[in-house]
Amino acid sequence: MPRILVKVPANNSIIYELLVGINLATIISTVMSGVLFIIFSFINNEISEVSASFALSPTINGISGLIIGAMQRYNNDYRYGHVKGHPQRYIYCGIFLVIIFLGLGFIS
Repeated sequence: MPRILVKVPANNSIIYELLVGINLATIISTVMSGVLFIIFSFINNEISEVSASFALSPTINGISGLIIGAMQRYNNDYRYGHVKGHPQRYIYCGIFLVIIFLGLGFIS
């Protein structure tokens, strides 16, 4: 977890900050999906659509973590799309995107 917020040249990228937000939000939703899976196992109930939508979060977490790791490893610095200030806005935007994506699973 501390390595995800290390300052590297890729950290200036908007894409990097969005991926950090996505990764942080999917960590929380992965824990929630594990709890839901245990609860549904004890109840002997079918897996609902809610827990199925949360089941996508470990996959999204893994993919975003791999991309973040590659960006840190190769010190990607982008000419366009640099964060000029307040990088937390883009982290919050990434978290908001995950909430919207998982919220769409509740609607159906």
